[in-house]
Amino acid sequence: MVGNYRITAPIGTGGMGTVYRAVQPEIGSVVAVKVLSQQSASDSDTVQRFFDEARSVNVIRHQNIVNIMDLARLPDGRPYIIMEYLDGHSLKTQLRHGPLAINEAARISLAVLDALAAAHARGVQHRDLKPDNIMLAPSGRITLVDFGIAKFATANPNAARTETGAILGTPHYMAPEQAQGRPIDGRTDIYAMGVVIYEM
Repeated sequence: MVGNYRITAPIGTGGMGTVYRAVQPEIGSVVAVKVLSQQSASDSDTVQRFFDEARSVNVIRHQNIVNIMDLARLPDGRPYIIMEYLDGHSLKTQLRHGPLAINEAARISLAVLDALAAAHARGVQHRDLKPDNIMLAPSGRITLVDFGIAKFATANPNAARTETGAILGTPHYMAPEQAQGRPIDGRTDIYAMGVVIYEM
């Protein structure tokens, strides 16, 4: 059990932790639970980024951005996030079957760009936009996920670089200024989206 939810299966593991499928036993609602790994939980900067993810998504509140419902800690001190469970698969999985039709690529692009516009209007930069973080549902809904290294633009203009000097993000989708650890803004996300559109 994690809070009021029973873990039923792992969904995936990333650099910061693991995401699980979970069910609320009494009412049967399904959620995703993102739990920070023990190693990551011992690093104060990583824990802060984890908390920032929940806060940044909560500030934006957009239909094409994953909804986060709760943030708490396990008895061992590891923080976790309760978020909506998304049916479907990632854009990365879809692209394994080849390029998309132009109308589908345009539909996905417009949904993600609308989500980014809402994020940027609230001063939030995603900083890790890539096909892995764009979910496609059978219903047709497109959802931007994983704000794990997102930052509020006003909080720290040099936030692309951590305290230890490591660059955060995924190299193939990084704008030059992000890769060089220079100050960034919303245009960094637009650059990444350009790469995603090229891949589609």
